[in-house]
Amino acid sequence: QDTQYCGSVWYRLTNDTDVLQRFNDEIASVTGLLFLYTNVYIATWDHVGYCCDEDSPTVTFQCILATDGTNSFVFFLYGDGEINSDFFHSAQVGLNAGNSVDFIIV
Repeated sequence: QDTQYCGSVWYRLTNDTDVLQRFNDEIASVTGLLFLYTNVYIATWDHVGYCCDEDSPTVTFQCILATDGTNSFVFFLYGDGEINSDFFHSAQVGLNAGNSVDFIIV
């Protein structure tokens, strides 16, 4: 996503017990797995555009990554109607090592 013309990106690392408990509960309800996560990284893309166009529609979403030092889990959260086939027909989620070689698309 592009913030050149619009939008902002915020992030934070937290070990707040309320945030950790909420994440632990969410993971358990989705997977049945019980972990005690110790850190949660939350990144929010707020009203960012799609690649280098000041007139493009915008989208807001979050990536939430939690770890207990051994196991990690990630959520990608989009609001209702944020991703639709009219504009974001090729939306992808993935991770990149930043070296232009090592990456994974989920």
